[in-house]
Amino acid sequence: MKNTCLLAVFGLLVGCTFSYSTILKNDFIYTWDDDVYVVDNVVLRELSADNLKTIFTSELGANYHPVTYLSLALEYQLFGDNAWGYHLMSLLLHLLCVGLVFYLTYLLFDKNILAGLVGGAVFGLHPMHVESVAWVSERKDVLFMVFLLGSLITYHFYVYKRQKKMLIFAILLAALSMFSKPAAVVLPALLLLMDWWYKRRISWQILQEKIVFGLLALVVVMLTLKFQSNYEALDKIYVYSLNERLIFAAYSWTSYLWKFFLPMSLSGFYPYPPLGASLPLNILVSPIIILLVIGSFFWKGEGSRLYKLSILFFTISLLPVLQIIPVGSSIISERYTYLPYVGLGFGIAALMNYLKEKYTNFQMLQASILTALAILMAIGTWQRCQVWKNDITFWSDVIEKQPLAINGYTYLGTTYHKAKEFEKSIELFDEALNINPDYWEALVGKGMALYELNDFKQAAQYFTKGLEKTPENLDLLALRGESFMRMESYKQAIPDFNKHLSLQPDAGIYNLRAYTFAVQNQMDAAKQDWERAISLGLQDANVYYNLSTMYYNEGDISSAIKYSDRALELVPEDEEIKSYRDSLSEIFLDKERESM
Repeated sequence: MKNTCLLAVFGLLVGCTFSYSTILKNDFIYTWDDDVYVVDNVVLRELSADNLKTIFTSELGANYHPVTYLSLALEYQLFGDNAWGYHLMSLLLHLLCVGLVFYLTYLLFDKNILAGLVGGAVFGLHPMHVESVAWVSERKDVLFMVFLLGSLITYHFYVYKRQKKMLIFAILLAALSMFSKPAAVVLPALLLLMDWWYKRRISWQILQEKIVFGLLALVVVMLTLKFQSNYEALDKIYVYSLNERLIFAAYSWTSYLWKFFLPMSLSGFYPYPPLGASLPLNILVSPIIILLVIGSFFWKGEGSRLYKLSILFFTISLLPVLQIIPVGSSIISERYTYLPYVGLGFGIAALMNYLKEKYTNFQMLQASILTALAILMAIGTWQRCQVWKNDITFWSDVIEKQPLAINGYTYLGTTYHKAKEFEKSIELFDEALNINPDYWEALVGKGMALYELNDFKQAAQYFTKGLEKTPENLDLLALRGESFMRMESYKQAIPDFNKHLSLQPDAGIYNLRAYTFAVQNQMDAAKQDWERAISLGLQDANVYYNLSTMYYNEGDISSAIKYSDRALELVPEDEEIKSYRDSLSEIFLDKERESM
């Protein structure tokens, strides 16, 4: 029996490894949080005391999950900015989760190997779980699940062995899970569900067992709300009424259920319906489906407890992400199924085990059907992993599946902009602006692409539209000011530079404003700005050279020599500056002779 169990788990893990193997060749998704979480995150660079303090006292991506943050920091010491290493760790953690789901299902079904194998396969191979594994920024999913499943399994042994150390261990694992991802706050409710499954009568003792779990969940909820209160996506979602959000919650629940059985048209992003438009029929009918499911709980037939366990586990796990309290800017997200589908897997496992026992003459047929379904899921997962290869494959798939996903066009445009394919990026920003002419990110993105194409007049117009929404945006003030400068509209450029500097002193902006003053023959103002730029750390040979010529024109040869020497230190091979410096030396010597 033991060897059979180990062989079953080994075969399952091999199949999952094959299905996810292509992620090892994938890059980061730079425009979808991987820049914030890893690539541009300076906190990961060194495990210093200050950085560790930041990890445990600050948010990352608008959430408080220090265990996940710490795991990324440790991996950075091993892999740096090599995406391969992070994908390998995510795959290994997913395989660990698969083994734990197998074991949990095996235990819940009285050590039934078939049930464990089916539950593990559903979890490990389902295409909806690719987002949790293939996306580096979703490290929190695979990590929180390891600890949460470990807590559930440990609690199982506590119930049967009544050893207090098991309960303490379950609490420690729960804490690690909740501080890996806030979604783990459902754990106390899942433990009560397990009590119901084990037919434990609700008593004060049972409730006492959950007090620490509940307090941990309360702390995590409060921290999460604190960090997400300033998150831009929340403001966007709250424009919908409470009634609409309740309908969206019902739609999310039914969508996750539907995609469990038919994982088709999967996408990395699912936009909300356009504001002001009538809600589509598939959203409006979702509350009716919810009512039918609630009605089905009155069924008392064989298998009804298993059915209720499956649906309740699924529903409880989804509660934090059903958008009643908005989280993110997508109406549904495939990563949110990573825990809930464990519950639906219980239902499938129970069904397969029932069919096996009832129809003993068709076991070979059942095995063939199960194998075929596993292969289909594995192929779907393998294909989805390739979608997550890089920004271009990811966002191209999003806009193919979701033509109204405005951020899909914008982020794809940003990706082409980084690749210096500016015309292509403009086409994509225009697609976004066709959906929403006031979409800030697309306005700014198109302005930046036009700037790179030296169309400074149009670029300035788009930066102006962007500044209408964020009038104190430093980047846009700098870009519009420089666009005016390159158009030789110096009087228009200076107010932007002035406003930028009033909000935040910046050496680069002082340099630009100095140039603008200089070409207008305002030499005193230019000289002051260049000297301010140097005082703020600017190291530019041209700036020192310009200051040197200014002092020369004022007759201050000593200062002219000082600045020319500094310019030569920065560009010692520059023949023009060398020649200029030599001429200054001759002038200085001539003056010395005259004074004698």
